[in-house]
Amino acid sequence: MTSYYGLETSLTQDTIQQLQVDGRIPLADAEKADLVIQLKIQQFLITPIFFDPKTNNVLQYQLTLTYDLTVLDKRENKTFIEDKGRQHSIYYYTPQYTGAINQNQDQATAQMMQETGQLIVQRVLEGF
Repeated sequence: MTSYYGLETSLTQDTIQQLQVDGRIPLADAEKADLVIQLKIQQFLITPIFFDPKTNNVLQYQLTLTYDLTVLDKRENKTFIEDKGRQHSIYYYTPQYTGAINQNQDQATAQMMQETGQLIVQRVLEGF
């Protein structure tokens, strides 16, 4: 497991942004909201996947985020969604790999947070 500074903030901001982009439900303070979305990051893994056979430099990494998602319906006072151990992974190539679009770890992490925010909004609003 790897800790990554600002991961919680990034996931929260990207989820809020995706809710705003979608626009189907208005945002409100937790005290006034009908639905409350709770996220808990369980694990953030950075796994080397592919190495240069000559230099042994890492050419590709996999980032995996494991999180719990709970959505509370405050009007009916019940849990609407409770998902434990949801995962989202992305792969990225390092600058040492030629022939593919390269990213650094911060860029790949930002992409992962945006995609995870989209997946959370889809799960909450559409059930997947």
